Amino acid sequence: MRACLAILFCIAFTGCAQTIESAKQAQSTARSCCTTIAQLPYEDLEPNNHQLTFDINTNSPYFNFESGGSYFKAFSLKPSLKSDKKLSLKSYIQTLGFGRKNYFFQPALLLLDNNFQVIANSTSISELIRNDLFSSGDVVLNKSVDLPANVQYLIIYTTPQLMDAKTLYQFNQSTYASGVVLSNDGIADFPSGPVGKLSIKLQ
Repeated sequence: MRACLAILFCIAFTGCAQTIESAKQAQSTARSCCTTIAQLPYEDLEPNNHQLTFDINTNSPYFNFESGGSYFKAFSLKPSLKSDKKLSLKSYIQTLGFGRKNYFFQPALLLLDNNFQVIANSTSISELIRNDLFSSGDVVLNKSVDLPANVQYLIIYTTPQLMDAKTLYQFNQSTYASGVVLSNDGIADFPSGPVGKLSIKLQ
């Protein structure tokens, strides 16, 4: 019965994820893919109303940013923006089932111009969207950023400071919090990890 509930709990979110311990262990031996930020592998991203979902995991490229090393996802805006846009970035809870540490990837966002010069660096803690665990929605972190028209490249990564951040979640009494340790007032404390499932929407 307990095993079945653990499986259902994983399915209800994004699928059972890599443990935070094994992800951190892999990160400790990761090597930078490139020597400069201009050499990063950038994927084309077209401005539209569609949501793009992807993973940042231990198979992702790794780079030593000024704040510290991180796995990352990098995009090149094709075509270039002709006006200001808004970027919505979501990070989904990484679920592991009974008695294990569920966690979030706290994303930072680096914006560059066509010469790879930094326009802005958003490293604030993302806002938690509070949905019931077994409702139709996911438990996600949300970060919304205004993109000026001169942004050509964007990089999603994390920092040591964000890795130290913890996300508090207030569970409703009707929510079944499988594998989640709750305080007396129904609040769960989720750590941050070096990997995660994310989505972006540029409009």
